[in-house]
Amino acid sequence: MSQVDVNTEAWIDQYLKRQLSPDENQRFESRMQNDPDFLQEVILRKDIVVGIRVAEDRQLRERLEHIRLSVEKGEPVRPQGRTSSRRLVLWLVAAATAAALAYALFVWA
Repeated sequence: MSQVDVNTEAWIDQYLKRQLSPDENQRFESRMQNDPDFLQEVILRKDIVVGIRVAEDRQLRERLEHIRLSVEKGEPVRPQGRTSSRRLVLWLVAAATAAALAYALFVWA
């Protein structure tokens, strides 16, 4: 994995959020076709974003199920703590970092 500067990170984020103009989008996709390291960086970042979204979706479903069960039992709905979500985000960041390091070691080896 190559060193990615802040501008490239922002460019990748804009691409993943579909915020690039048609011309910028074309340049971006051309670079992905011509630069395998860049393509791998984009794939890694997309996987991280997808992983975080899946975790957030799962957490939302769990919260809604908690509310539903509380309402069915006639219990007051109490907000759940945010400690578990912070822990999950930290775990995902650590896992993504480990994956990036493993990939870098594989590429540079």
